[in-house]
Amino acid sequence: GDNDQWKCDENLYKASENNKNIFVPPRRQRMCINNLENLKFDKIRDKHAFLADVLLTARNEGERIVQNHPDTNSSNVCVALERSFADIADIIRGRDGNKCETKSPNNVEELIKKFFEKNYRSNEEYKRKYQNDDENYKKLREDWWTKNRQKVWEVITCGARSNDLLIKRRWTTSKESNGENKLELFRKCGHYEEKVPTYLDYVPQFLRWLTEWIEDFYREKQNLIDDMERHREECTREDDKSKEGTSYCSTCKDKCKKYCECVKKWKSEWENQKNKYTELYEQNKNKTSQKNTSRYDDYVKEF
Repeated sequence: GDNDQWKCDENLYKASENNKNIFVPPRRQRMCINNLENLKFDKIRDKHAFLADVLLTARNEGERIVQNHPDTNSSNVCVALERSFADIADIIRGRDGNKCETKSPNNVEELIKKFFEKNYRSNEEYKRKYQNDDENYKKLREDWWTKNRQKVWEVITCGARSNDLLIKRRWTTSKESNGENKLELFRKCGHYEEKVPTYLDYVPQFLRWLTEWIEDFYREKQNLIDDMERHREECTREDDKSKEGTSYCSTCKDKCKKYCECVKKWKSEWENQKNKYTELYEQNKNKTSQKNTSRYDDYVKEF
């Protein structure tokens, strides 16, 4: 259906050069962020009320994802929860690449920015600590997320089942070994862990979405190939001159046509993805300080 399509068109975005050619995952398009869309920043008395709205957003998104992944003993639900957790982080920190028009007339980024602006202006400690912050209060928002990400993780994974496994590969070193690739499994998507068992929220959003796009492409392509193989076997098994055989062979041709159309569509999307990756790589390779580079490079390598 249309809701399963990766979107990248002029109607989906507000005018912004930075968001051209960014394909938005179906999962992100369906994210339920009503609490943030209807944020009454002027009526919020303290930061705890804002946190409550963020946690409600995480809870609603977590419940939606679990409902859409009925299979237990699977890591798919945990992967989706992990990705939406990271997207919520980007929304809070003002880094979200999705400028999708919603039914709400409110601009979520503007509402969140105004909330932090209000808190900044009314807090003398913030004025001293963040006096060099930019107009979007990025440093203040980053620190808020760092302080509260554990709570958001606990809430978004609350509805996960005990058999839903979060699988992480980590590179470990020891005196006995130069390094080994260690597989870690977290039940209930890591809900009970003392520390958030993922750093996906520190991996650039475009890289996360590109990975998700590649997985979706492979999954759809493989399903179509398997479907073609089944009908090819039926076509060759039956007498192609018989009525039943002709029907099988005709269906087989239709499946081949559908596969070709699919590959053509994904190839076009891949060209846009590749161009955007090159553009972002060139923009950022000389901008990031060495200190920040080492920090975020570690997260990207783990990713």
